[in-house]
Formats: sequence, C-alpha cells, structure tokens
Amino acid sequence: MLQESLKASRPENMVHPEERLLPAEFREKLRRNGLVGGALPLFVSTHASYPSGYVISLPEASGGNTLCEYEAYTRDDEGHDQITRMPSPTLWGKTGSWNICVWEWVPGPGPGDFTKKQMSLDEALETILSYFFDPNNEHFKQAELTLQEDARATLRSSTAPPWRIDALLRAAKVREMDEIYPPDVPNDEPDRFLRCQDALHLEFVALVDRAVAAGWRTDEVLTTIIELADNHALMLTANADLEAALSILKKRP
Repeated sequence: MLQESLKASRPENMVHPEERLLPAEFREKLRRNGLVGGALPLFVSTHASYPSGYVISLPEASGGNTLCEYEAYTRDDEGHDQITRMPSPTLWGKTGSWNICVWEWVPGPGPGDFTKKQMSLDEALETILSYFFDPNNEHFKQAELTLQEDARATLRSSTAPPWRIDALLRAAKVREMDEIYPPDVPNDEPDRFLRCQDALHLEFVALVDRAVAAGWRTDEVLTTIIELADNHALMLTANADLEAALSILKKRP
C-alpha cells in the first residue's frame, strides 16, 4: 500500500478523471461519521484493480465494529496515524457506478471479503456505514466468527491450563461488550490473581493503544500506569488508616 501511495504522488499520476473523484459533500459525510481516507485517491489512475481508488478507514476512536485481534494503522486526512480494528474498504468509480471491495485473504476471497457494485454514492455510503457500524452486517459477522474461531484454536493448541484458556476466551468475548468479566472463584483461590490479570489484560492493552495513538510514547504510558497504580494504592491505604482512626474515636465516650 505504501508503494501505491508513492506512485500516486508522482506528477504523472496526480491527474484523475473527474468522474472518479469523490465530491466534497460525500467527503464531508465520511468525516461526520468518523471515517477517513476520502481526501485523495490512494491508488494510481492506471491501477489494474482499483483505478483512482480511495481507501476508507474507521479509526478506533470513532467506535463501531472491531475484529478480534485485528490491528492496523491508517493515516487520517490531516496526516496523523490512527489505529483501526477493521479492514479498510477500497472505493473506486467507473462510468455510471461505484465499487467497494474488502479483500483481506490471500489468495481469497475469504470469510468477510466482498466486492459490490453500487449505482450511486448514496448506496456506497450505506454499504460502508453498515460494514463499519452495524454489528449484524453479514460480512463483518463472517470475518468476526472466523477470527474468533482461529483465536480459540490457537489457545487450545497452547500448553496453558484449560481453566486459563477458558478465562482468556471469556475475556475476549466480554471485551466485545465493553465489559470486564467478574471473578468466578472464591477469594482464597490460589489462581485468583492470575485470573484477574486475564480479565484486565485486553482492557489494559486497549488503554495503552489509545494512549499511543494519541501521541504518547509507549514507555511514557507504561511508566505513568505504574505511577498511577502506586499512587492509587497509597491513597487506598491512607483512606483505610483514616477510617480506622475515625472508628476508634467514635467508640470513645
């Protein structure tokens, strides 16, 4: 994709047929929905598959659908790097129609891949928004189920104990609902601390990714999290000491 971007920036490839360029109104609709990639075509005008094609991406910060274990970087229209958790459809025009393609599998097409011919940009926008934001979109569901099963197969082939594999699978499933799964063992369970780590792991990774995407260095983020954890522990200890002291004072005549 970088090679295509470099080709597209060459003077001989900067001219695209007017009918293939996205109108300002459509680009604004993409922007209002939190999508990026509509400013300029990424593919050259002579590209065999996607002539003057645009790559439309959903930054993680815009919400919407996410695929298990999928992570890529895209660049917004201001030139800033953004994390995306979804494949980015390619949109290109031909006389009288527009085409949308998602092709992640090699050789493909695989589960979740599709190519659609749309008769208008309104239809194209509807297809793009459904793919990114509708959790019941057929192509998203196909890709999601396949990636989840791949993740399960990878875990089950590992040497981790069965209870931990189940815990990681539950954590991944609950993460999709923006929740943290609760403890399922008693307080004196020897593995309770490890199970807590599994429950928080995906949320922790997501927090680090968001901070890095915002411009902070990874080492800064990790050091800050450690510092915040230490400070929070000290605060809880101080509060507990204060409550104990107040309890003693209340008991005095």
